[in-house]
Amino acid sequence: MRKYIFICVIAALAAISCSKQKGEPVRMISLGAREKSVECPVEYSACEFYVYADEYVNSRDCTPIDYEAEILDDVSWVSFADNGSGFIVKNGSGPLRLRLDANTGVRRSARVVLRAEGRTDSLRVRQEGVIHEYIRVNGDFPMVPASGGTYEAVVETNVLPALLKVSGSAGISEWEMAHNVVTFTVGQSPSRDRRDLTLTVSTVDGWGETVSGSVTLQQEPGR
Repeated sequence: MRKYIFICVIAALAAISCSKQKGEPVRMISLGAREKSVECPVEYSACEFYVYADEYVNSRDCTPIDYEAEILDDVSWVSFADNGSGFIVKNGSGPLRLRLDANTGVRRSARVVLRAEGRTDSLRVRQEGVIHEYIRVNGDFPMVPASGGTYEAVVETNVLPALLKVSGSAGISEWEMAHNVVTFTVGQSPSRDRRDLTLTVSTVDGWGETVSGSVTLQQEPGR
């Protein structure tokens, strides 16, 4: 009986498959870009994505389709080259060109989304900057006693203070930054060996990459 039911199920699936082939054609939408991101120079320039936007019928016949492209971030320095705006409707596969203003600041980026037939794809345009962000953490620290203590480190940076993040390795706590000076506490050492402690100041730049600086202290062994 079970064998009979199994054979019937297989036959039904085969019938469905045959009816699909003989009935309505199978449609497939292709939407996306060859590159997920492009990097552009600091100068006034043009960059482009190569976008695929087609409909395939039965995996053979290819027809161009309309798609929307939109710059999601509220930025004025990048627009679509064809119409000078942040939104455009295009047809079929081909280059999607963008126009970028010259960048006199730090690295920056903007998101671009493609939409067609209920499908979406996200892209990112990145532009280099003439200003390179840096962070240097300075401090001339003696050997930290096993009992710990409170210390200060001076931060040299061209990053806005609100964009800086302070962190410390195990043993460093209660840090506070004001006027580019980080005050922090080193706890009592639980180790029988001398240990290294690291204080780090960091930020995330316009390309989503981390820029950081750090200083390392040494602490005497605990007793």
